[in-house]
Amino acid sequence: MNNIKGDKENTSESAEGKAAENVAIAIGLRDFFLARNGEELSAALRSLNWDMDRARVSRLEYEFNRLFVGPAPPAAPPWASVYLEKESRLMGEAAVEMRRLCRALGLAPPDGIPEDWLPIELELWLVLSILAEEEGEPAIFEARKKIEIHALSWIPFFIERLKDGAREEELIFVAERLEEWLETLDE
Repeated sequence: MNNIKGDKENTSESAEGKAAENVAIAIGLRDFFLARNGEELSAALRSLNWDMDRARVSRLEYEFNRLFVGPAPPAAPPWASVYLEKESRLMGEAAVEMRRLCRALGLAPPDGIPEDWLPIELELWLVLSILAEEEGEPAIFEARKKIEIHALSWIPFFIERLKDGAREEELIFVAERLEEWLETLDE
């Protein structure tokens, strides 16, 4: 009988460890996509367990801007509307859907930031995951599930574009970590 109890404890500890790892991955990914410069990119990669050669930081910063920011149209825009709208445009129905969810939760991103931007969705998931763990309210789990369903509807397309457009191994690594996080949502 002790073995059964031990197995249950190990399963519980394993689930808790996996949940903590998912949160750590989401934090690292959020910080990566929020980065404003090479130093912040490097720090986010370190939090995802990637040690980066300092000489590569400027190249990564260039690639980050080419893929996600501009000035040319980004190769892998990190907004759900781009992947879910017929016209592939920003601030579409996907952003409106996320805005409704944010408002229902009493949350809002900073002014001018679309709610369907990848770091905002990661942040919402993080907040709801922490609240779900602390409070255990069914409504919080339901809201987190809505974020997960939304993420699963577009992030695989984003990952594909990221992998297709990435010229640096660090960005392939980020795509793989994002895939890893996304797979946990589907369990």
